[in-house]
Amino acid sequence: MNNILLFIYGASLASFGFCTGQRLLNGTSLWVKRSFCDHCHQNLSWWQLIPVLGWCLQKGHCHFCGASISAVSAKLELGYGVLFSLLGPTLTDKNLLLFSLLQLWLLILATEDQASLCVTTPLLYGGALVLCVLDAEQFLFFLQLEWPQTLALACLFFLLEAWGQFGRADTICLLVLQLLFGLRFCSWVLLVSALLFCLVNLHAPLHQPHPFLPSLTTATALVSLLSSLVPFFN
Repeated sequence: MNNILLFIYGASLASFGFCTGQRLLNGTSLWVKRSFCDHCHQNLSWWQLIPVLGWCLQKGHCHFCGASISAVSAKLELGYGVLFSLLGPTLTDKNLLLFSLLQLWLLILATEDQASLCVTTPLLYGGALVLCVLDAEQFLFFLQLEWPQTLALACLFFLLEAWGQFGRADTICLLVLQLLFGLRFCSWVLLVSALLFCLVNLHAPLHQPHPFLPSLTTATALVSLLSSLVPFFN
């Protein structure tokens, strides 16, 4: 699969993930209604749905009503397009599928967390179960090899939950990463996500809760990319 196709694939995945997260937030059916403008509710034409290009062609405003369109989706589509075009050639077909499902799961959860500080419970646990089952070989390998570390991490994360510093979704996502990719990968993700979280919330009020999953999702993508490019991260 060449880089152009991988870019389109990654951008489309981001578009679908962000749209799904928004629909879950708004209580909109995932199956019945076509994509539509949030302001005038007009069904979108095919060209408006093209990742990145659709937003650019409309110059950031709805073609029908002229309302401003958030650039968040376009930025995600561009970022994921670049991510998959760089990382995709290094992955087998199976690993590409698993990585796609992981990123899709994290992106939907992060979209919900960013807007509401909560996530859909069936999606959280169902996605974790599906990923572990699909990559059962890696799951069992790291569970047997690193079970003391996994237990210690779980205790640490649950303590952070008890202190109000972590949410259950943060704990589940990090444990899934540790069980599928190992302690080293999970540690790098935790470090990078913590740094991103601090930068994003540098001037935010300390007494208010802030979403962590967006930082965790971004860190997972960055560490995955660096792991394929820089031996130090392997």
